[in-house]
Amino acid sequence: LVCFRACPDGVEDLDGLNEKLMNAVNESGEAYISHTKLDGKFVLRLSIGSIRVEERHIEKVWRLINKTLVDLST
Repeated sequence: LVCFRACPDGVEDLDGLNEKLMNAVNESGEAYISHTKLDGKFVLRLSIGSIRVEERHIEKVWRLINKTLVDLST
């Protein structure tokens, strides 16, 4: 389980951005991320639970998250 939070410069509503990011990634159907609150902040969670997951799978999700973040910023 990895908890993370997108924090691009110039964004005031980071909780809102991270919620939009989670929803967009989940709507893609390519990956599913959940959320929690840590210290009152909206934080994304990526859980890897299969022994068959390979590094390429994780890299694919990471690229999807980053691409989605860029798409939300434009």
